[in-house]
Amino acid sequence: MTFLRLLLIAIVPIALAFTAPSTASAQKNTTGKKTELRWTSLETAIKNAADQDKPVLVDVYTDWCGWCKKMDREVFNDPEVSGTLDELFTLAKVNGESRESITYKNRKTDGVGIAQDFGIRGYPSLIFLDSRGDMLTLIPGFVDAEKFLPIVMFLGNKDYEKMEWEAYLAEYNAARKSSSAPK
Repeated sequence: MTFLRLLLIAIVPIALAFTAPSTASAQKNTTGKKTELRWTSLETAIKNAADQDKPVLVDVYTDWCGWCKKMDREVFNDPEVSGTLDELFTLAKVNGESRESITYKNRKTDGVGIAQDFGIRGYPSLIFLDSRGDMLTLIPGFVDAEKFLPIVMFLGNKDYEKMEWEAYLAEYNAARKSSSAPK
């Protein structure tokens, strides 16, 4: 596991716990309307990612998972989150209990195999892959829209290549604070 993966897996949940809530954000969806997200199969998302030089977000869910439904309803439907995801990522959904065939890294597997391969122990789990399909990080569990947005911006804009997560989060929060200050 690369240093970046370990760092994000270890630090993101901790940093999210200490992120101050704010109503402003560093990047606005100017239309105020939700973008309809185009979820595809994992194979299609990775092919599109390579063609478009974009990272991949894989939402690993189950049909019975209440937190997965909440993630769909409250996070992926948030106008800022959906606009950012649509712009910066290719998207895939994988049912972690499905036995439907999936090809990942030239290997036939299924949803159960993907969950096992990535060490998923609960749902939802969000796998972030680079444009070649290599894992950047895994975020287990529900993350609300406000805390999810800086993560997708950090990974989608490839800011992890330029700075550490803590520095990025400090800049992100400072930009949010200054944009919400009265003028």
